[in-house]
Amino acid sequence: MKKNYLKINESKDSIEIQVYLENQELEEKKLNASMKQIVKIIKRNNRKKKEIMIDTDLDLEKDEKKDNKRLSLIAALNACKIKDKNERLEYIYMAACKYLDNEYIEKNICEFCNDICLGKQKYNIKNGCCHEFKLKNIFYPKNLPLCQYQKEGKCIADCLGCKLFACDEVRKKGVKLTYYNVPLVRYFFNFAQKIMIRFSVFTHKDTVLKRLRLFNF
Repeated sequence: MKKNYLKINESKDSIEIQVYLENQELEEKKLNASMKQIVKIIKRNNRKKKEIMIDTDLDLEKDEKKDNKRLSLIAALNACKIKDKNERLEYIYMAACKYLDNEYIEKNICEFCNDICLGKQKYNIKNGCCHEFKLKNIFYPKNLPLCQYQKEGKCIADCLGCKLFACDEVRKKGVKLTYYNVPLVRYFFNFAQKIMIRFSVFTHKDTVLKRLRLFNF
C-alpha cells in the first residue's frame, strides 16, 4: 500500500513540512490534497510568522519540464520559503506559466508544423494571437493582427490569462486547461485573482501582477 508523502510537524516556533516520495508516482488526488495543505500552512503562517522548514527528497532546484505534477509540488514547497507575499505571488505566477508552457510546448498540443499551429493551418497563417483568431477568422482570416508581445514566434509577456486559453481546435482534442485543473492556479490564487487573470489577456506579466497584488490577501 502506498504511503502518504506529506507530513507536517508544528512547534511553538517553527513548522516542518516533510515530503518524501520514495520513488512513488505522484497521484493526482494526493497531489491536490498536499497542495491544499501547503497553501493552508502558508496562509496561516502569514499571521504567525513562524520559520518554515522543508525536509524532502525532491530536488527543489530541478527545472521540471516532463513532469508537471512534480513541478507543482516543488513550486509549492519553494513558495513556503518566500516570506514576502508579493514575491511569493510572482514566483507562483511564473511557475504556473511554466506549467502551461510545459503542457502546450513540450507536448506540442497545438501541433505546430512549419511554425503554423493546428487552428491556422487551413489558412496557412503563421502569426496572429489565438484569441484574435477565434473572434475574427470568420470575417477576415488573412488579416489577423500580430500581438505586440509576440516576438520571433514566442510570447514575451508571460500572460497567464492567454496561456490558459485553448482554441476550438485544441478543445476538440479534449484538451482544456482551466483554473480548476492547474493546481498552482487552483490553490494559490483566490477567487478575485482568478477573475482578474481571466480578464487580463494581451497583458504583460508586470501589469497583471500589479493587479493581482491588490487582492493578495
